[in-house]
Amino acid sequence: MWRQLGDDRYILQCTYCATYHIRLGNISLIFKPVAYKLFRKTVSDMFISENMEEQVPFIVPSFTEGAALMLAPQQLHDLQRLLEEADTEMQTIHLLSLF
Repeated sequence: MWRQLGDDRYILQCTYCATYHIRLGNISLIFKPVAYKLFRKTVSDMFISENMEEQVPFIVPSFTEGAALMLAPQQLHDLQRLLEEADTEMQTIHLLSLF
């Protein structure tokens, strides 16, 4: 597992099939490596204004035909943080494996 923010928010990568598993509350997503990178980039590029109304949802594409996520600003912020921390941990593990 790479990163966990509570019992219901985590990202892990399966060492057998290399898929990425994201759990955010009652949302569970599974991505192949290429789709995960696209999803991570899309989410990190979304802008959240400090004074944005809580009711304004963000539509996040899931890169699966006919499926998208509708997230409140706080949920999107949590997802951005989770993806960023998982990416940092993944890079750290990769660097440590070089020694």
